[in-house]
Formats: sequence, structure tokens, C-alpha cells
Amino acid sequence: MHLTHKIRIFPSKEQEVGLLKACGVARFTYNWGLNQCQESYKAGKRLSAIDLHKNLCRLKTTEFPWMYESTKCAPQRALVNLEKAYKMFFAGLKTGKKVGKPKHKKKGKSKDSFYIDNTHLQIKDKEFKVPKIKGTMRMAEPLRFTGKIISYTVSRDVDRWYVSVTVDTSGPQELPKTGQSTGVDLGIKTMATLANSETIENPKYLKLQQKKLARQQRILARRQKGSKNREKQRIVVAKSHRKVRLSRLNHTHQVTTKLVREYDTIVVEDLKVANMVKNRKLSRAISDVGFGMFRAILAMKCARYGKQLIVAPTFYPSSKTCSQCGHVKEILLLSERVFKCGNCNSEIDRDLNAAINLMNLVACCHDVKPVDSVLDKLLNKQLAVEDEAGRFC
Repeated sequence: MHLTHKIRIFPSKEQEVGLLKACGVARFTYNWGLNQCQESYKAGKRLSAIDLHKNLCRLKTTEFPWMYESTKCAPQRALVNLEKAYKMFFAGLKTGKKVGKPKHKKKGKSKDSFYIDNTHLQIKDKEFKVPKIKGTMRMAEPLRFTGKIISYTVSRDVDRWYVSVTVDTSGPQELPKTGQSTGVDLGIKTMATLANSETIENPKYLKLQQKKLARQQRILARRQKGSKNREKQRIVVAKSHRKVRLSRLNHTHQVTTKLVREYDTIVVEDLKVANMVKNRKLSRAISDVGFGMFRAILAMKCARYGKQLIVAPTFYPSSKTCSQCGHVKEILLLSERVFKCGNCNSEIDRDLNAAINLMNLVACCHDVKPVDSVLDKLLNKQLAVEDEAGRFC
């Protein structure tokens, strides 16, 4: 099992210059490789990452000597990422799935990051060392995972620097069995409703900061493009968005950790979030909850702690089915917050009724997706298990 620990690092001003140079090398190499691929494609030839790296090594000494100031891993990984982007693009053309064509990265807009392999020991206690940069950098906390370190990825988030350490651990760290199971119905008014009538409120972090963000965005729009004051205001806006993002991530980690500790089997719906956010009236509220992030983190933690995750079919009528008698209503409006069964005349909260129906799938889970198929899609993305907002995980 591969786990990634994202830790904040504190470089000095001189070290930060070195980190920015490495990010620039990775960005330049990606754009250079993209130009080479476009030219070769017109000639009817496709270049692999190895071909591009060989061509780059021949040109580096004469045309790009400044690349030697940064670690060699930065340009190597950039070319590998470019090859992956092209493979995904061509695979999307075959399957009919819409995948964007690789585009050039622009300084100031693209995310600043670079890759380091595990050939040298980079972490010792709470100190981190980057090749070609003098001195060590202090880390916010030591690495908590034990196992073989696979790689490091250094990235910048506005004015903060992080290192993401990918570790190959021995296997799941199973939690004690509780013998309990539950269904989880996600919503907007309440983030989650459990089958035991417990509700988890939705903090609505974006809505709380909406007026402040609107005011900061208006100030940014009035600043002259290219000026230093505009760049300062851009950082202010980015910090506000980061606060909302980390607060939402922190709350999601708390909720998912609570679920995997208290229940052995958890049943959730297979929500199509991409289709749900097409509703212009609800898209902001749906995005503020973070349905996709909740599902991904929950699947990762179930695999890590040895718990079972069951995903109900997409069109399973959990809200329209009566949890008492099993009668299915033909029409159920979104405004009906109380489920009224026309067969047994029972009345129950709409979300609680759906959560109970999801929990009942544990006894007849032959019609649900296999857990492995769900985890393959989510865990192969190298999700960050813990970061600055989730240290309690």
C-alpha cells in the first residue's frame, strides 16, 4: 500500500530561490518536450519520454547549461508526466471520453512543483534535504509512515512550500472491529445522515467567506494588470481560497475518521458529481460540501484500516423506497423533506430513510459494485492521506 504524507517545509530565502529554479526547470522541460512532440507528430512520429530525455541530454550542455543548477529528477519527471498526458489524451479519443490535450504551462498560473527520486536519503527526523540546494529545511513534523520511501514531490501553495513523501508500507493498519454497519446519505443541508439517526452538519465554509471573497475579488479587478499591487492582492485572494479549501478538507478528514473507527461496513451512494454540478442553482452548494473528496478519502481510509466500503448502484432508489415496507414511490420532489409512504402510511425524514435503505444493502450486496473496482479508481491517484489539515488521521 502506497501512502503519501504531505508536510510543510520552511526554506530560507536562498533555499526558496533554489526551489523556484527547480520548478522552473520542470516547467521549461515540459513545454520544451511538448514542442518536440508537436513537431514530431506532424512528421508522423511519436516520441516517448526516453526519446525526449536523450535529446535533452544532448542539448543540455550547450543550450541549457543552467539546468545543472537543479536536480536532474525535475526534468526527467516532467517528460514522464508529458508522456502520461498524451497517453490519457489518445486513450480518451478511443473510448470517447473527453480528455484535454496537453497544453503549455505558464509561470504564475501553473502549479509550481518538481519531483525527486529516492536515490539519496532526503529526510532525517524533521529535516529535509533537496539535491543541489545548500543546507537542510525544517519540516513541520516528522514522517509518520514506516516503510520504503518511493519518491518526494516538492510543491508551492501560494506562499507555502510542502513536500509529499510517498511511502510503500507493509499493508493495512487494521482498527479494532466494532461489528457495526451504517448507511451514509450525503446532502447539502446536512453533510451526512447516518442510519442511526445521527446527522453531521455542513459547515458551509465557502458560504461563510463568500462576502469577504467577493470584496477581495472586486479589489483585485480594479488593480492594474502587471502591477505589484495586483500581485499582492492576488495573493490575498489565493490565501482566502486556501483557508476555505483546508477547512473543508479538515472537516472531511474528521468525519471520515469517525466513520471508519465506529463502523466495520459503510454503504454510500455512487453519486455522479460531475452531472450534479451542472445544476446552476445548486452547483456552488454541492461543490462546497465536497462529495467527491468525501468519497475518495473514505475509500482510502477503509482500505488503510481494513474496513469494508460498499457502493450502491447509481440508480438505486434509496430516497424513493420506504425503509419500513419497501414500497417505491414513483415521484418524489426535492422539496419533500419528509418521506410519506402511501402504502404503510409511515412518515420519516427523507435523508434518514435513504440512509436506512443504504444500510439494508449490507445483507444483499450482490448488486453493488465490488470494493476493489472502486478503490482501483480512487487509490491509484496517489491521494495525500494526511496533510497540514489532517494531522489527526
